[in-house]
Amino acid sequence: MGSKRKQKKTTNSIVSGSWLNKYSLSLIFFMVWMCFFAKHNLFTQYKLSETIDKLEVKKLSLKQDLKDVKAERAALQNNIEKFARENYFMHKDNEEVFIIEK
Repeated sequence: MGSKRKQKKTTNSIVSGSWLNKYSLSLIFFMVWMCFFAKHNLFTQYKLSETIDKLEVKKLSLKQDLKDVKAERAALQNNIEKFARENYFMHKDNEEVFIIEK
């Protein structure tokens, strides 16, 4: 019985040390290469994801600005005379325009 226990320990020590073979070393080398030395390494991917996040935020703000401009354009199309009078101080021939500044 004692020999079986001793034999089991030796197989465990052999199994635990056998993970360090050419395949596992190749896998470790590949992982290190892809994480640090490749063209699209982890640091580059992180910077790219930050850039994408910033651009998405900018895209949302530009969409909101576009909505505002479209609403302003619609208001302008509906009442062009009011816009010309307020922004360019246009008036009819028989009118006088008084500008009151606050």
